[in-house]
Amino acid sequence: MKGYLYIISMMSFLFGIALVLYTDTLRNRFRPLMSIGKTAKRIISFFVLAAGVTLAFAAVDSLNFEFILGSGVVVALAGLVFLINPKGVFEKTARWFVETALPRALRLCGVLMVVFGEAIWFLT
Repeated sequence: MKGYLYIISMMSFLFGIALVLYTDTLRNRFRPLMSIGKTAKRIISFFVLAAGVTLAFAAVDSLNFEFILGSGVVVALAGLVFLINPKGVFEKTARWFVETALPRALRLCGVLMVVFGEAIWFLT
């Protein structure tokens, strides 16, 4: 299970770095996300849900069980909300990311993802 923690932390760390360094490029790459069908949205939601569940189950092997378990539960709940999609939450989030959010807000999200990835890495 430690391998899963390392993979999730590395993915979070790398995506956070990419979000900080290449904010506008990533926005343009994710623009097609606005026009994808229901099946692709469900696949994305399932991956988020699976990452959260994996993080929660892998918490047993970590040094700080509560932090990793709490992070896994939060990510799994986010995936579940995206999967159920009440009042178009997925579309609103995608629209915020692609159109509305300021570049500094996205860079802040990137910095938080880097910190989250490092925290999981060092608490494993």
